[in-house]
Amino acid sequence: MPPNAMGVITRWRRGHGMDEDEDEEDDESMTETMSESELKEKLTDKRNRIEQLEARVEELESEREQVASEYAEALAADTDVLDADLMQEKFEVAELAEMYQDQ
Repeated sequence: MPPNAMGVITRWRRGHGMDEDEDEEDDESMTETMSESELKEKLTDKRNRIEQLEARVEELESEREQVASEYAEALAADTDVLDADLMQEKFEVAELAEMYQDQ
């Protein structure tokens, strides 16, 4: 398996901490008793969390592309049919990983 692939796949499967969001019911009951400044602070916190999650998504997409590239390059080295770029276009990371393991 290409270096870094298992670590990325493992982190991907764990959900990357995206399950840390608060319960919607708790949010609704809290907003009924909060002042305007508290609500603004809470809104700012939520926006910051959204920015963090968006950055994490970008990071994970980049890692996924890197892993796909490593698999595709390793597979392309053993065949004349498809080059690495074409493999990356045609197959998902999981498919490339499976093909690599089946070699």
